[in-house]
Amino acid sequence: MNTEAVKPKESAVTRWATSEWQKFVDHYKEYARAEGWDIFHCEGSDDGWCQIQRIDDSAILKDDTEAWEIVANGEMPHHRCARIVIEFLNPEEYKKIMNLNYIVNLKTKEK
Repeated sequence: MNTEAVKPKESAVTRWATSEWQKFVDHYKEYARAEGWDIFHCEGSDDGWCQIQRIDDSAILKDDTEAWEIVANGEMPHHRCARIVIEFLNPEEYKKIMNLNYIVNLKTKEK
């Protein structure tokens, strides 16, 4: 009897989102890093295996929420690509990012 775990088949959407991540790495990573953030592979994390985080070694951003704000509000190709990657590979983080962005923008409008 084969007791080896069977991996679920990758969906077309997962393959597409993974190819978008590769596009991010190949074409846009340097722009994100210049802003102080990146998409990180965080295997085993309770917050998902694919996350947008600040670069800890960089003094550009104070925390991950600043990285989220940049990605949520950004209009450049690397921002759009990052949103696509996170939306499909870590939908829970995507919801958090977009909800935080809504709250921040709402507070800004109230001032």
